[in-house]
Amino acid sequence: MVNLKYPRLNIRQTKFMLENVSNTLINQPSKKLVDAKTCISMIFPIQESAPSIRTWWKWKSNRWIPYVKLGKCVFFDPTEVRKAIDKRFTIKAIEG
Repeated sequence: MVNLKYPRLNIRQTKFMLENVSNTLINQPSKKLVDAKTCISMIFPIQESAPSIRTWWKWKSNRWIPYVKLGKCVFFDPTEVRKAIDKRFTIKAIEG
């Protein structure tokens, strides 16, 4: 006989736990903070279409892209930055 450290769960308990874990992960996405160069390379995979690092810091200083500052270190969340770039620089078509 095998001695288990944890009690066995029935199907209903297991299903409930899995649903709660998936709901928590969907409702509260984790933030991934990266430096400027990494964020640029994640958002713009083609090097030629990416903005320069100087342009990136200009966007930051103009507060066009969100950032997190911890002491003297500046970090970016790529998903939030992408949303801000889409909102700021997307030109909508004229409806006629």
